[in-house]
Amino acid sequence: MTPIQIPAGLRTRSYTRGSCTALAVVALTALAGCQSKQPPSCESPEVQNTLKSLVLNHAHESAIGRPEKDGSGKIKAGSAYFYNNTSLAVASVFDSGVNKDTKVRSCSATLHLKVPVNLDVLGMAVGMFGVKADGVQRDGDGGLKAKVDYEVQLSDKGDEFQVQSTALDPFIGLVSAGHALVAGPVQWLGRWSGNYRCERPGRVGGLAPEVVAAHAPFQLAIDEQLMEGRELLVERATDAGGFEKLRVSLGRDVSVKVEGANTPQDRWMGNFFGGFKGDKLDVKGAIMTLDGREIAQCAMSLALQPLDEQGVAKVLAASR
Repeated sequence: MTPIQIPAGLRTRSYTRGSCTALAVVALTALAGCQSKQPPSCESPEVQNTLKSLVLNHAHESAIGRPEKDGSGKIKAGSAYFYNNTSLAVASVFDSGVNKDTKVRSCSATLHLKVPVNLDVLGMAVGMFGVKADGVQRDGDGGLKAKVDYEVQLSDKGDEFQVQSTALDPFIGLVSAGHALVAGPVQWLGRWSGNYRCERPGRVGGLAPEVVAAHAPFQLAIDEQLMEGRELLVERATDAGGFEKLRVSLGRDVSVKVEGANTPQDRWMGNFFGGFKGDKLDVKGAIMTLDGREIAQCAMSLALQPLDEQGVAKVLAASR
């Protein structure tokens, strides 16, 4: 998996409109008074919400924290479940006041993080993902905490404020890693359905007539196959009284390993390859006799009906 790259000393920042803009709608005199004010207080809801948004927004932009989407652009259930059950809280706020020269308010606080991930598992994963979580501790309430320093500054016009911090990298990394631990394992879980079809190649030289007859062209509907982990097993009974098994493996690409038999003399194997397009996969390849002669050209198309958030919760609960 791609490690999170968080440069040392990254200055995360965000601009947001505070209550001053709302006052400007009321009267020009109110706007003038608003412009003369100092930056919002360290514990103001606007500042605290901005601080928390910094963590989540930067996690959303990381390689493994980015919410996964289906073919229609909708966020997948694994990502939705993780972020809907992740929370940040700001406590023990200390305001050091405003610097007279820079007009910057200096603040410190304890940031608390809760994620729907076993903290022991998350602790083992941070090294694998390259996350530096220095200074982060368990908070005794099922979450994590660390002291963070941040600054608040008004814009030149006085109608916007800026929050910036150099202490949020561990939280950005932890949220991103937690997302990968939740969304990754459930990404392809759900019900798969589609079709599997085979056609004779242009030439069937060297094959016994009974083998050729047993492998007539066909198309088969595949109804709601359940995936376990990253593998899906499709089995069918052949018209000649035999069997065929197709093991679908999902990774960066899709591969299918095929084996089947009608008689001891009519056995075959094959490897299909392909890829994804949204929640759909397409693979194709040839099935061959055990001595390497081509029997048929085949293709499989499957579409996923993914788990909903409730289904994700059940899978995660069962794995704990």
